[in-house]
Amino acid sequence: MSKERMMEIRRQNCNPMTMKVTYYKKPVYIHQGHMQWLWDVDGRRYLDLFAGVATVSVGHCHPKVTAAAEKQLRKLWHTTNIYVYSPLHEYTEKLAATLPDPLKVQYHIFGLFVLFISMYDTVMFHHHTHRTLSAILGRFRNSTCSG
Repeated sequence: MSKERMMEIRRQNCNPMTMKVTYYKKPVYIHQGHMQWLWDVDGRRYLDLFAGVATVSVGHCHPKVTAAAEKQLRKLWHTTNIYVYSPLHEYTEKLAATLPDPLKVQYHIFGLFVLFISMYDTVMFHHHTHRTLSAILGRFRNSTCSG
């Protein structure tokens, strides 16, 4: 796909902020990545100093991560949390074992649930020392949860 066509699609269909908030004067058209490197459609190599959430710790297309993902994708891509799936529980147990008490592991479908829980925890934590803050956060949580 041409660079011009990509920019046309970006203008018409993507979040408008992607056209306003950039870290470059001219767009970088990425073709592929490996470890800390990115290559553009013209073959130029870049050191990725902006790595995204999933790549900052291991790099792009890390061989071990890619192999683990491929192995899992060949078994099961996705399932709802109403089913009980052994690898999820094995990982949960392993992760929980690394945490000091009273920290626990919880998985949620949407990030918004995590926000609600963290706000609830904040309300509970601050309840005895900051009543005003507790009341404000409590009202926000309740009004948001109820729609």
